[in-house]
Amino acid sequence: MEEDQYRQITGLGGLNRHGDGLALGAIACGISGLPLSCDKQGCPQYKHASEPEKSVRQSLNTHGFVLDKSWLWLYPRTKTPFGQVFVLDKMYNTHLTIAAVERETGLAKDTLRVWERRYGFPAPERDGCGERLYPAEQVDKLRLLRRLTDQGLRPAKLVGLDSEALRQLLEEKGRAQACACPDACRRLDTLLTLIRTRAHYELRQQLQQALMKVGLQQFVCGVVAPLSQMVGDAWLRGELGVSEEHLYTETVQNLLRTAISSQPSQGCQPRVVLTTFPEEFHSLGLLMVEAMLVTEGACCLSLGVHMPLDEIRQAAEHGPFDVLALSFSAAYPARQAVEGLRSLRQQLPPRLAIWAGGAGLNEVACRLGGIQVFRRLEEIGPALAHWREAGGAKPQA
Repeated sequence: MEEDQYRQITGLGGLNRHGDGLALGAIACGISGLPLSCDKQGCPQYKHASEPEKSVRQSLNTHGFVLDKSWLWLYPRTKTPFGQVFVLDKMYNTHLTIAAVERETGLAKDTLRVWERRYGFPAPERDGCGERLYPAEQVDKLRLLRRLTDQGLRPAKLVGLDSEALRQLLEEKGRAQACACPDACRRLDTLLTLIRTRAHYELRQQLQQALMKVGLQQFVCGVVAPLSQMVGDAWLRGELGVSEEHLYTETVQNLLRTAISSQPSQGCQPRVVLTTFPEEFHSLGLLMVEAMLVTEGACCLSLGVHMPLDEIRQAAEHGPFDVLALSFSAAYPARQAVEGLRSLRQQLPPRLAIWAGGAGLNEVACRLGGIQVFRRLEEIGPALAHWREAGGAKPQA
C-alpha cells in the first residue's frame, strides 16, 4: 500500500501508525466505496438492507485487504510500510481476542477458560460470532496475575483483588525476594531511582562498579536478576515508561556483552548455541544465561532473538554444538513454548542436549520430557558440572 493511500485511509478514523482507534465502518467505506456506515459503537451498518456482506468482503479484497469473519481485523494482503496488520476493533481497540491475550500475558488459552469457569474471572464479552473479547482492564489484571502466580501464589486467592491491590502485592513480593539483605535492597533502590530519573551515566557507572566488585556471575544473579524484576514490576505499575525501561536494558546489555567478550573461549566445553523462539524478543535473559555459561567455562555462540524454529534446528544440528539453550520470558505463551520444544526434541539427535529456562516455563516444566528446564540462574553451574561428569551425555530431565 502506498503512503498516500495509507494517509487517505487513516485520515478517516484518526488512526495512527500503531493502529489505534479506527472504526471499522469508516475504513470499510473509505476503502471499498460501499454504502456502509457505523453506529455509535462503531459497529458496521448497511445503508441498504439488501447490501450483502459478501459484496463488502469482495470489494475490500479488490482493494488489497482481507476482512476476518468477526469484522474486527482487517489485514493488508501485502506488507505496508508501517506494519503488517490494521486493528479494526469496533470498541476502538480496547478489546483483545483470546489468542491476543495469550500472547500479551503468557497465560495459555486453556488457563483463561478454566479461570473464567472456576473463578468468574476473566469475564470476556462476546462478538457477533460468539468469540471472546477481553477488555483492556482485564488484560492488565491478567498480566499481574501471571506475575504473581509465577511466584507461587494461588489464583483462587488473587482473582478477587483489584488491580491496585495486585500491584501492591507484586511490589511487596518483589521487594521481599530482591532485598533479603538490607544493604542490597538500598543499592537496588538507588539503581531504580537512577533509571526513573534517566541518569544514564550514573547508572552505567554504578553498574560497572558492581560488576568489577562482585564478578560476572554474582553481578548477574545478585544485581541484574533482581533489578530486572523490580524494573518489570515498576513498569507494570505505571511508574516507568518505555524510555526508562529501554535505558536500563541497553545499559545492562552493553555491560554484559563487554564482560562476556573478555572471557576465554578457546577449547572450552560444552559448546552451546543460544537463541529464542519466534516472537520472543527479550534478549536480556539470553545474555544473562550466556554470562553464567561462559564464566563456567562453556563456549557460547548466540544467534540472537526471534529465530524461526527450522533455523534453530538446522543451526543446532549441523553446527559443532553440544547444547541448545533457549530463553522464555514471562510474556511468552507457554503452549507455544511446549509445542516448539517438543518438536525440536523429536527432530534433534539425542546427543544434543536442550536446556530451556525463564519465567515462561514455570508452569510447564513437568511436561517437557527430555529437556533440562532451569528455574533459577544458579542451576546452570551444577548442570554444566553434571554434563561434564557424564562425559557430555544429555542431562536427565
